[in-house]
Amino acid sequence: MFAKINLKKVFLIIALLIIFLGLGFISQFLKERKTTPSPEMPIKENVSIPTPVIPKTFKGESDLKFEIDEKSIKIPETSPYISFIPQAPFTEQQALSLAKGFGLSNYNFFAEDVERGKTYFWTNNDFSLIVYSKSNEIVYTANIDLSRKNKQLSNDAIIKTAKNFLIEKRLFKEEELFFSFITYMDVEFDEIYITSKEKANAYKVSFSPIKTDYKLVTLNPQNSPINVWVATDGTIIKVEIKYLGDIKLSDESYILKNLQDIKNEIKNFVIVSLDDGNIYPGDLSKNDLQDTTVNSLELAYLVDFPNNLIQPIFLLNGKTKLATTDREINVVFYLPAIK
Repeated sequence: MFAKINLKKVFLIIALLIIFLGLGFISQFLKERKTTPSPEMPIKENVSIPTPVIPKTFKGESDLKFEIDEKSIKIPETSPYISFIPQAPFTEQQALSLAKGFGLSNYNFFAEDVERGKTYFWTNNDFSLIVYSKSNEIVYTANIDLSRKNKQLSNDAIIKTAKNFLIEKRLFKEEELFFSFITYMDVEFDEIYITSKEKANAYKVSFSPIKTDYKLVTLNPQNSPINVWVATDGTIIKVEIKYLGDIKLSDESYILKNLQDIKNEIKNFVIVSLDDGNIYPGDLSKNDLQDTTVNSLELAYLVDFPNNLIQPIFLLNGKTKLATTDREINVVFYLPAIK
């Protein structure tokens, strides 16, 4: 006869075996986790990336002083770049489809623009809409006065108002829009000055079509490819869009210039904005600027249209004086950031 089996002891032994094996598996798993490095974006050195095209319109040299608190600057060692494949020019049917989001049908008139291609115009008592086919641009302008009630909107409310307008007009899907930065503006007839939020009579919300760690700018440091002007009461004043096409982040990260590199290249700083964009640098003669200082620095992404790239640059803000009037004005420089 077989001895009577004690089922309780059997279950206990099996349970202990399972626990023992489980602990061994977990120990091995943790060991592998500690020894296996986390995947990181590969770094490339001495790469051949086209230098971003930043036109040097000011032909003179200002007496530039670097007055930045170096201890406050934190420059990342590396950064990826972004490439884009420009989309085909808008067809007439696509232009009509874009206008449909504004409740419009047939365009009022049509013209040929040398640089922007076929241009479609819609206009009524409330607003105007222009679609440039070749350059894939849209400009919406409301017929309103900026003397409006200031509702003291929060930044979140301003951004949400701008984003909702783009979505409601079917210009973008929500997942295609990423907030980049906001500019507080004092709009005076045909001049626009950067000011504080309290003194602003309009806000400009700039979006990016791709999520980035730094703000996205064009050759105009106050613009991105997607800009929405919002009045202080929340009314949409203007929309400026340039569609970039298919966008892709690079698989590699690239070494950036450090602070000493930047200081060594002070003569390579390119002026891209004077007096908040109200003075064209090319209109000034060689000695028209004096006592120029740089007092802040940030990393940004520049849409480099000639190379179909979005590259990291250093955006440097400062002050300068007009030699003819001794008036102090804002100045903005760009410097390519990849080493």
